[in-house]
This record gives sequence, C-alpha cells and structure tokens, in this order.
Amino acid sequence: MSDEGEPMGEMRRGTVHLSQLRERWADIAWTALCVVLVLWVALNLLGVARGWENAWNYCAVGVALLGIAWWMRILSIRSRARRRV
Repeated sequence: MSDEGEPMGEMRRGTVHLSQLRERWADIAWTALCVVLVLWVALNLLGVARGWENAWNYCAVGVALLGIAWWMRILSIRSRARRRV
C-alpha cells in the first residue's frame, strides 16, 4: 500500500497548492516558535526554583513573547478561515 496520493500539480504564483504550502509553513513556524518559548519559560522557572540570578526577568520576557506568538498564531488561523468562506 502506498501513501503517494495524487500528484500535486504546478506550484506557480496564484495556485491553490502554493497558498496551501505557505499556510503549512506558517503553521510549522508559529508552532516551533511557541515550543521554543515554552521551553525557555520552563527552563527559567527551573532557574527561579534553584535561585538563579535574573531568572524572573527572563521568565517574564519569555511569557510575554509566548503570549504574543500564540496570539499571532491564533489570528493567522482565524484570518485563514475567513478567507476560505
């Protein structure tokens, strides 16, 4: 059994395949950024527990950046849903 499916077709400007590919890459990028920021916050929370210097500052910055990245990811998903309707 093969998972090849149908051929994709041309990837020229204005085609559906190209826009789907861009959306897929954007999803991957936003998700990767959120994962990295979650790890950053978790590491700094560990630093707070161990008494590392300035760990609270790094943790606060990480939480703020995570909130912004998560909100932008949600907005991109919502705007994509509105365009398809």
